[in-house]
Parts: sequence; structure tokens; C-alpha cells
Amino acid sequence: MGFTIFEASVSDYAVTGNDAGTGSLLAALADTRLLIGLKGNRESNGATLLDAKLQTNSSTLVASAITWQNSDGETCLKIKIVNFGNSKVNLKVSIDGLGLSSQLSGSTKTALTSSNLMDENSFTDPKKVVPAQTLVENADKDMDVVLSPYSVTSFDLLTESNNIKQYQDAIHIKQ
Repeated sequence: MGFTIFEASVSDYAVTGNDAGTGSLLAALADTRLLIGLKGNRESNGATLLDAKLQTNSSTLVASAITWQNSDGETCLKIKIVNFGNSKVNLKVSIDGLGLSSQLSGSTKTALTSSNLMDENSFTDPKKVVPAQTLVENADKDMDVVLSPYSVTSFDLLTESNNIKQYQDAIHIKQ
């Protein structure tokens, strides 16, 4: 249940000027923000794209939500949020109708961020910017979450429902 979005690169479109062509955190955030926007315009391969309602006045946040079946045949919900701003953000995430599993103790949060926006991995320091995974202690249908500045954050939760398509408006994220 890790990040797979970082395997794609469309930085020619998402990053310009001196930042184009680098593997910096800035480029990764721009790429991810662009890819989340592109994903909303097409079918996700092997997953059901849900309409994640992001209720905020901020132009620095973008979110998406998908469900898929993991290798154990369990239906999982992944919520991805990009914070392109320079300060932490507190959000309320509400999940309606998906029947979250009682196994929420295994829910995870994976975040990609760094103290310097221009940090990048190199051959001398290949793990300077890496995703950090932690358990979500307050996993529930209503959660308060905190996003680090300049970050991509993914929440992975198990659901009990196998008929996800009927819940297209099930994810609400408020600032």
C-alpha cells in the first residue's frame, strides 16, 4: 500500500524554468498535483475513482480518492492530498457509506516531505527525500488530520463494502 504516483513523470508540464528536469521535492509536488488533476478527467486503471469533495478556499490543496482490491482481496480506500503551501494544514476528513472495516488499526498514513523544498535524491544521498509511513491512530469515518507544509500525504484504510461505485460522493475534506 505505498505510493505509486511517484513512478510517473510529467515534469515537462508541471515544472518550468530552473526547476524543470530536477528531482526536487518541488518537482515531485508539482507532478503529483498535476497527476491528481489529470486523474479526475479519466478512468483509473484497476481502481474506482471517487469524487473527493475538498471544501476549502485554499488554492494550495488538491485531493483525490480511489478504492481498489489489495492482494488479500480486501477493498481499500486511498485518499491522497497535496499541500503545496508553506504552512501545515489541519483538515477534517469524513467518509460516508463505505463501511470502514473494524480493522482500522492497520490504517496507514504515508507522507513525502522535506525541510527544504529543493531537496532531491542523488547518487551520494539517495534517501534524502523518502516517504515516511506511520499508523493512523484516529482512523474512523470522521478524522482530523494534519498535513505538513509542501507535502504529499496518502491515507490507506480498509473498507467493508465491495460495491463502491454507489458511493461516488462519499469523501468530504474540509479545512
